[in-house]
Amino acid sequence: IVVGGVWSLVPFEWIEGVLRNGGGQYCDAFSTHPYMNYSSPEAGKLEENIDKMRELLDKYGCENHPIIISELGWSAGEATKITEEQKLSYTMRSAAILQSRTPLLIWYLGQQKQTTGLEEGFGLIDKSAGVEVPANAKPPLIALSNWNNLMTNARFDKKIVTNDTDEAIYKFKTEDGRDVLMLWSIEGVKNKISLGLGCDSMELMDIYGNVTKLFATNGKFDIVLGLQPQYII
Repeated sequence: IVVGGVWSLVPFEWIEGVLRNGGGQYCDAFSTHPYMNYSSPEAGKLEENIDKMRELLDKYGCENHPIIISELGWSAGEATKITEEQKLSYTMRSAAILQSRTPLLIWYLGQQKQTTGLEEGFGLIDKSAGVEVPANAKPPLIALSNWNNLMTNARFDKKIVTNDTDEAIYKFKTEDGRDVLMLWSIEGVKNKISLGLGCDSMELMDIYGNVTKLFATNGKFDIVLGLQPQYII
């Protein structure tokens, strides 16, 4: 298998130049590293950028070439001004956004490097030395493990658009046939919403897999959205 591109960010002009000059015929897939200059997936236009890349591939006869996200992640710390909580949220939000857009998403970085500055803030596992618990799992790794357990082979259904532009709601169908909503506040502001789901009870799962059973009041469920995504099952 030949993977072309491996672009840092998503340089559309360069991508189209490669495709216009026949580069697609020499590849089986195309790869990109869609970093967003330390912003959230929404502010960094992750969804729009990957969709535009898909449109370019289709335009030049590469409809069957999958897009591989061969590197993506966020660095938390002084160098980026991103908090660990934001890193966790952005990681899981991008997993939801990319679920239907790529067959392979590779996170940067597996284990935190023994360094300082920008590179130090990446990683799903803590450093192997110089920390209280070497190689300890960081929150994004635990959240991704729950995501894999719930969403492996799930099918994206739709993005639900509401009147509040701060609300993000994605609907999936799991491998065993369950409907799952993943929802969060884009700006991380706590906001209560009421949802009619056509049932009397449902399970609300947090980002780590902890489940609370909720019961409807007058046919509605009251849910508080926040920075971290939640699942409705």
